[in-house]
Amino acid sequence: MGDDSKWCAQSKATLKACKRYFKTEYPINDRDGQPSTCPDHCRNFALSDNSDDAFKVECDHVHDTVCNSYPSLKNVLQEMEDQIRNEQIAFYSKDHQDDILCDFVKAKQSILDWKAHILRSCNHDKAKQDLLQNLTTSETIVVMDWPRKFQQMKFREKQSEWFGKRGLSWHISSVNFKDKNSKEVEVQLYAHLFDSCTRDWYAVASILEDLLVKFKSTHPSISQVYLHSDEADCYHNNSLIAALLSIGEPTGSSVRRFDHSEPQHGKDI
Repeated sequence: MGDDSKWCAQSKATLKACKRYFKTEYPINDRDGQPSTCPDHCRNFALSDNSDDAFKVECDHVHDTVCNSYPSLKNVLQEMEDQIRNEQIAFYSKDHQDDILCDFVKAKQSILDWKAHILRSCNHDKAKQDLLQNLTTSETIVVMDWPRKFQQMKFREKQSEWFGKRGLSWHISSVNFKDKNSKEVEVQLYAHLFDSCTRDWYAVASILEDLLVKFKSTHPSISQVYLHSDEADCYHNNSLIAALLSIGEPTGSSVRRFDHSEPQHGKDI
């Protein structure tokens, strides 16, 4: 549209380099967990909310270094926006310019949201690893999820049949605990299968109560439970949070914490 071809090629190369950076170096730097003088790599600084004291953390170091990759991304995005708004560019019409500008604004916000998602995912991983490393023989970590896929029931099953096996509901719970003798972390899987079941908070609460009762019968030393799940509606709601206290009392295992993983992240087990 009349812009410099060299600038266009350089902008594409910069965007690809930043994409590789977000996929490789950025998660590694954030996962390290060590205090960083770069504000983009310091999780305490990046996730701190100065407007709320409950979510505010004061760093004991100065953030006086700059990451080389992220400023280049901000610069190329700013240059692209300036070029889109440039009156010298030969757009077909004013509507064409507005459409491209709208697409650019959405794409820019998606990139920034992706960066924030990576940071929160690394913070969630660090919290889970800290919990595993400090796990005692009286504590257990339960990772829960409703599976979406089932093994094929016939040869060359269609996609609609693969995802649409109606009437088959099951819930998988991965229980992580430390053996009293070996002191090693062990994993036990529990599956709850139903002929018909509504996947709501009440079903999850009933499953948790049955799970804790059965697990307590074989591991009586367990008294504290940490829950992990995704942000599905059946897990991420006030009703289930309120019911956890009543679930823990009769089973003798109190729920200490309930963590929700980032979308498409955190359920590696």
